[in-house]
Amino acid sequence: SAHSALVGSLPPPSVSITPTRLVIYGSIVNDLEIIVKTMPPSIRLVVLDSPGGMSDPADRIAKEFRRRGVTAYVPDGGSCFSACAVMLAGAVNRIIHPSAEVMVHAQTMLDGSDTRRTRVFFNRRNAETARQLAAWGVDAEFAMNALKLPRETHERFLNARLALRVGLATAIAVLPEADAAIRLTCSLPPLGTVIRPPRQDPDAYRIPTPGRIHLDGRCPSWQPSAPWGVLEPRAEFPG
Repeated sequence: SAHSALVGSLPPPSVSITPTRLVIYGSIVNDLEIIVKTMPPSIRLVVLDSPGGMSDPADRIAKEFRRRGVTAYVPDGGSCFSACAVMLAGAVNRIIHPSAEVMVHAQTMLDGSDTRRTRVFFNRRNAETARQLAAWGVDAEFAMNALKLPRETHERFLNARLALRVGLATAIAVLPEADAAIRLTCSLPPLGTVIRPPRQDPDAYRIPTPGRIHLDGRCPSWQPSAPWGVLEPRAEFPG
């Protein structure tokens, strides 16, 4: 599968689940598709804070979001870049916090193996993604332009107002409980065991590794030197 935002081995994200909410913090990997397709139908809100990841599972997750009619939310100070933006577009309702940021760009090879054959493949695939985004309510002209190659000259970073203008967001709002959930989820160990609430309190979270909560109560910004993965150049992912 092509990586649309990250190269190398992608570490799993941190994930938490309650009966009504799924929270994803980190890179998009294959295991997320399994979680989304098997999550309880009672989950109506998905909170996304991700620098991107694998495009194939992101495409399928986006379609599952649409099938389920879920609402997606990019939280306070959060980002939804690359493959995450496709997942966001799949949600029926797309809410972005006023301080959040979204980035859209084309898929391409990041390992230097760019050839005429791969360019033809990615041009076709990016055009398909643009058409899908347009079908989900994203401005068609914006989608076609942002998903062109070379992506360095076409990718688009959007604040909340711009995301609303081009249809990647359907609303700008603050969801305090979701903002609190992402701050807790980013403190959890990476995906391996999905963290579920204890039976006696369906809205509570269990933290299996005490002491990992960030002292300032905020998730760390995505950085090129982050230990969980290798990001693209710093200019594409401001902290």
